[in-house]
Amino acid sequence: MKTAIATLCVVVMAVSASAADVSGRWELTARLLNDVNHARVTFTVTGEKLTGTLNELTLEGTVKGDEVAFVATRPNGERFGAFKGRVKGNDITGTASWPGFTEDVSWVARRAKERPDKPQVHQFEPKEFLAAADKVVVLGHYAATTPVKKSFKSDFAMVFTLRNGKVIRFQEFCNSAAINDAYTPDSAAT
Repeated sequence: MKTAIATLCVVVMAVSASAADVSGRWELTARLLNDVNHARVTFTVTGEKLTGTLNELTLEGTVKGDEVAFVATRPNGERFGAFKGRVKGNDITGTASWPGFTEDVSWVARRAKERPDKPQVHQFEPKEFLAAADKVVVLGHYAATTPVKKSFKSDFAMVFTLRNGKVIRFQEFCNSAAINDAYTPDSAAT
């Protein structure tokens, strides 16, 4: 009986002491002086060693339990800043010290959601073509179902800028809120 209790205690301590799983892609938001900055972060964890990238910065640090700490370095080798935070599920919340700033920067990273597959287009109907100088504008309507099984409909205006018979610029104007809502699973409401 004593052996079983001792074994259980060792297992519980090992599980509680294991490093949080932060490997993968994250979306980081940092707040400083009423300004908000967004960045993509990728972490790789081997044991307690953390490496990765934050946009063009290289990251090196550690993960101990639910605590992360890492230093970000610019491509020229110059130190960008030191980050520390606490992992809770799919969120990491922390502070960072950046050279030239006297106050800490608060930041939050959320695990990036996997992109869904392509939508199934039910209707794509160009209705009007307008051409002037180097631009062609196409007005129309489309409807589709996203991989999360939600549908959207939207009118669109597509603007093609041409040079030497090739498209050099493309812009699309549509109901992006309806399309974004159709890609958001119902359970993702926060």
